[in-house]
Amino acid sequence: MPAKSKQQQRFFGVVRGMQKGDIPKKGEAGDVADDMKKSDVKDFASTKHKGLPKKVKKEQQMNIRKWIRQEIREALKENDTFKPELGTGDVVHDCPKHVQEVKSGIKGKVTGHTLNENGEVNYVDVDFGTGKVYKNIPTKKLKVLEGRTHEHATKAEPKIQETTKKSKK
Repeated sequence: MPAKSKQQQRFFGVVRGMQKGDIPKKGEAGDVADDMKKSDVKDFASTKHKGLPKKVKKEQQMNIRKWIRQEIREALKENDTFKPELGTGDVVHDCPKHVQEVKSGIKGKVTGHTLNENGEVNYVDVDFGTGKVYKNIPTKKLKVLEGRTHEHATKAEPKIQETTKKSKK
C-alpha cells in the first residue's frame, strides 16, 4: 500500500532505515519498525512524492491507523501458536500479587486466581488483611498494585450466580 502523504512517506523512510540498522530504534518509529513487516514498510517508504499532499487530514489518518493496527493484529495472530485449553497445559502469564478494591480503596494480597480461555487472569481470591479470603472477585473490580509472572496449569472459570435485588412495593 503506498503512502498517503509526503509526511507519511518520510516517516516510513525512517522506519525502513531502522529496520535495516542504519538508524537506532527510538520512539514511535522504533515501535513501528519492530511491529510491521519489512515488505509493508518498503511499500510505504518507496512511494514517490509527486502528487501527494504534504499532510493527510485527520479522517485519513484515523483510517491509516486502523489499517496499521489491523496489520499488527494479523501479524501477531500468525505468530501466536499458543491457544490454551481449559483444564490442560501450562501457561506463563502476568498475574496480580497485590490489589486494591476500586470502590473502597482497601488493599489486599492475591492468594489465588483463575484464567479465561485466552490465558488472562479474570477472577482472583484476595485476603484484605483480615485473615479471611474472599473468593472469585472479578479483576475488573480491582486495581493491580503489584504483579508477577509465573507458570501454572489452566482451569475452568468458576460459576458465579447473579443475585438480583427485589424491589419493595
